[in-house]
Amino acid sequence: QEAPVIKEFSLPDPIYWIKLSSDGKYLIACTDLDEKYDKGVVYRVSDGLKSHELKFDRRGKASFADDRIIDIGQGYINIYDITTGNRIISLGKEPLLSSTSRGYSMSIVESDNYVRILAHNDKNLIVTGEGYYQGISLKDGSTLWNNAIKPNSRIGIIENIDDDNHVILQIDKTLYLLDTTTGKTRLLPNVSGLS
Repeated sequence: QEAPVIKEFSLPDPIYWIKLSSDGKYLIACTDLDEKYDKGVVYRVSDGLKSHELKFDRRGKASFADDRIIDIGQGYINIYDITTGNRIISLGKEPLLSSTSRGYSMSIVESDNYVRILAHNDKNLIVTGEGYYQGISLKDGSTLWNNAIKPNSRIGIIENIDDDNHVILQIDKTLYLLDTTTGKTRLLPNVSGLS
């Protein structure tokens, strides 16, 4: 057997978090920039060298979707091309922070509604607001579909998006199989006792 190849990265200090892209080609390390922003330093795994830097809202969070970085901040979602660092999509308007029982939930604003991300894959993301949930294309930010729900409904993803673009969605005490590309749902029967 061949010895494993070890790459060395000159990472910033301190590091708040570090993530590897889903394809294993990039590493991103988040560090302090100033009182308002964090700095995301993107490295190529192939040679361990720094590719570029991104600026994130300190109160936000970031995750990968294939070759894109999704930055969820107060009042917006920015999506960057991981290979270049260019912002390709910007969603949201005025900053807004909504508090939940588990701490802070980052939200974007659409009209007067609270909007939050439910899940994402390499093609689209699912967001929810007051009285609806919808699919948004990661390619151009367009709305793929929009489904209505009763106001004040509790909604969440039970199983994350898989390669087949389906998730198990819970709305109040009912489970559905959701096609994330079309927004079509199928009721999952014989499920009871959900808390």
